[in-house]
Amino acid sequence: MNRTVRTGITLALLAWLLHRIEWPTLLGLLADLPAWLLAGLTVLQLAGAGIAALKWRLLLPDKPGWLLLRLNLLCAFYGLLAPGQLVAEALKAYVLGRGRRDAEIVAASVIVDKLTGLSALLAVGLAGLCLTSRMQSGALLGAFAALLAACIAIVLAMRMPRMVRLAGAAADAVSVSFPVLSDVMARVKRVIASWRALLPDWRVLLASLALGAVLQAIHVATVAAIAARFAVELPLAEWAWILGAVSVVTLLPISIGGAGVREGAFVGILAIFGIRAETALAISFALFGLQLALGAIGAGIHFLDRHASRGAKR
Repeated sequence: MNRTVRTGITLALLAWLLHRIEWPTLLGLLADLPAWLLAGLTVLQLAGAGIAALKWRLLLPDKPGWLLLRLNLLCAFYGLLAPGQLVAEALKAYVLGRGRRDAEIVAASVIVDKLTGLSALLAVGLAGLCLTSRMQSGALLGAFAALLAACIAIVLAMRMPRMVRLAGAAADAVSVSFPVLSDVMARVKRVIASWRALLPDWRVLLASLALGAVLQAIHVATVAAIAARFAVELPLAEWAWILGAVSVVTLLPISIGGAGVREGAFVGILAIFGIRAETALAISFALFGLQLALGAIGAGIHFLDRHASRGAKR
């Protein structure tokens, strides 16, 4: 799916959603958000970026924390432009590993970090579902549990020598069948071989999951604070699974920066609780505004780097 198609999907989804709402109501809700709240939540998101850097550093202890924080902020910028968060993560791995001998270790660390983060997100969402009395959906519980089990299984499987050998054999088979991919498959094998070294024992995995849960708790508190300003008083347990579901949906690389998909998910899920589309969109747009704030910091880092690079070449 090329960029033009994704842009078209993004615009179509947003146009469809905005066509069905009352604009004065939406704009009034957004205007009611005080600057002090947005500033405080932006600081909280920056703290979350710091926790994310600390979580990543568990896998790359030889990298300075400030460098990983800087790259996470760059990722926030890339995430606004990339088709899905996964592409932004891939760009982060490319920037850190470019031209380095440990590029495969860096790539493996980004994959493991993303999987443990997604596992923590799903675990918090699953806990929220189990604690709430309003939403008793066996299908939703099963979906969260299945995705969580799949993420944990992938992380653990690549620590098993037998699975590493099987994955390497599969990469070799692809290389034989498609010689044009031989270089790519060779890199894939090196990434798989590096995977096990990133999780030397259970303590690293558990610490990564714990920090991921703290990070998700920050996001849940953020959306709850915004919603409370719009007189939406749902328990934190509800927001835990709602935000988890929205986050998983926005991973799909079908729109730019998750726009349109995120808004549609919020409108659809919050309708279960009788919340109007205008309020759901206001919550989604406010969260996107916080993403823009972090993305703006990342954009500043990106363009300063480009300026410094051009100056060094002169």
